[in-house]
Amino acid sequence: MAISEKDFIRALEKNGGWTSQTAKALGVSHQAVRQRLLRNKKLMMKQQEIKEMYLDLAESKVVKAVNDGAAWAICFYLKCQGKHRGWIETVRNEHSGPDGGPIQTEDKKPDYSKLSKDELKQLHELYEKLYAKD
Repeated sequence: MAISEKDFIRALEKNGGWTSQTAKALGVSHQAVRQRLLRNKKLMMKQQEIKEMYLDLAESKVVKAVNDGAAWAICFYLKCQGKHRGWIETVRNEHSGPDGGPIQTEDKKPDYSKLSKDELKQLHELYEKLYAKD
């Protein structure tokens, strides 16, 4: 049974424009909904319009929560909208050696003189295989 454009749009509206939920509501595959959207510019534009509407709704709920003094909303708003004022969350990872000292590194170079000609040849072949440009 073919799904009318009207029913398709209604399903998009009821499901926030989300493809997978719309597919479930219509009893078709996610791919079927995606293909229909790709074939029909009007439907794709409607889907985008619906998603923008839900984004506006979500933003208005955050603003209401900020106005109501909800700490989570204030923190969220500042992290998202106040970056240019320094309201940014950062993670700093510091690494150190034993007892907080500097990390010691060694610059060891292999001693190829200990390898036979056959071993050197095998090593070269492995190197070529590992670093071959496909």
